[in-house]
Amino acid sequence: MAGAVIGGLAAGGIGALVGGLSSDRTESKYFRKIDLKLKLDDFSNPITKIEFLPSKTDTGLQNTKGFKQDDQKVKEALSNVEIWQGIMEIAIRKGSKVAQ
Repeated sequence: MAGAVIGGLAAGGIGALVGGLSSDRTESKYFRKIDLKLKLDDFSNPITKIEFLPSKTDTGLQNTKGFKQDDQKVKEALSNVEIWQGIMEIAIRKGSKVAQ
């Protein structure tokens, strides 16, 4: 499975998707969801998203307002998605070297 993911990543790409809102009245930013997007070399499922900040609340309801930028959940999600994006980029580079 890991080999298929790395192989797919080598042919595709990764990116962090941050769904945010901005308000006209204040300087506060709100985030509705934070995902890591993986593009795979697979026609049946070419894009996979890994949620780091879910768009639903703890009770399962849609979080329409979002989380404030300074919320600990947002800070942790942004940090984790950045770490995992770096890990995937390293895996892609190493996988490309092995393939050559």
